[in-house]
Amino acid sequence: MEEMVASVVCLEKNIEGRVWVHEINLKRKREGEYHTLMDILEKEEHSDRFHMYFRMKKEYLHNLLKVRIKKIDTRFRQAISTKERLAICLR
Repeated sequence: MEEMVASVVCLEKNIEGRVWVHEINLKRKREGEYHTLMDILEKEEHSDRFHMYFRMKKEYLHNLLKVRIKKIDTRFRQAISTKERLAICLR
């Protein structure tokens, strides 16, 4: 009986210690490559750099695959945007 109680307590401790989202991923919207770089590249004066980075015009980036790669937000987490998902795939 004591062994069962000890195993249940051990399992409960393991469940409490799990992390749902790693701290690096929590900072993604502020400090991630996509969000910091895209703020610069989407400006009109950097359109040539945008084309060099993605090998396509800015206008085509989002329209290329957005229907196929769109995900839905849930109560637990926000989905990665279609622009970000495509940029990661192309890079």
